[in-house]
Amino acid sequence: MALDPAASGVRAELAAEGVKVAQPITTSIDTGVCVVLLDNTGERTFVTGSGAETAVGDPLPDLDASDIGYVSGYSLVVPEKAGQVLAMRGGTLLVDPGPLVADIDPDVWTRTLARSAVLSCNDREAQLLTGLSDPLDAARELATRVPPQAVVVVRIGAGGCVVAQNGTVQAVPSISVDVLDTNGAGDAHCGWFAAELLRGTDVLEAARRANIAAAIAVTRSGPATAPTRSEVDARAS
Repeated sequence: MALDPAASGVRAELAAEGVKVAQPITTSIDTGVCVVLLDNTGERTFVTGSGAETAVGDPLPDLDASDIGYVSGYSLVVPEKAGQVLAMRGGTLLVDPGPLVADIDPDVWTRTLARSAVLSCNDREAQLLTGLSDPLDAARELATRVPPQAVVVVRIGAGGCVVAQNGTVQAVPSISVDVLDTNGAGDAHCGWFAAELLRGTDVLEAARRANIAAAIAVTRSGPATAPTRSEVDARAS
């Protein structure tokens, strides 16, 4: 099946990073496109056109017991697609509702939270989910909606993040940087947090290092600007 131009680019980028694609292409739907608008402070907003990422295809492969599955809200806005995601067995799920959080079906969201080992969202998304403007209060409330052993992370931009776990809520500060482009900061944070957990890093230290990674990412232009481990190590010491 022929790839659309965007899909070809995505596959090339994945291959360059050594990321394996687990499933064959089974849809002719074009890859979704997200147009990012930046203001002069580096803050961004999205104009999104969904595509193949919301398509319902073959069942998704199960995760290995040691895996962390990173689930985006873009895959939850279509209930049938969400059903495929939630049918995956094994591993643990890190869920980031993303900017489409208000478009996720409430029943789907409840089922997703019941499966979540980590819920990571920014302060705007946390407020939309809880009605609470204080990130500490929002994290505390979200922690009541996930399994008792789960971790809730509320990302607060330059302030770092708030982590709720085991009945406690704690702010984890970030480093100071000159912001160029905030696009992709949340993705960098989630990716680094998951990677640190896979390495056996303590949750709060994983959050601190994820803060650093996201901070470095916003000093660069573009969506795929996550730093290398050596770059984070240099700022984490």
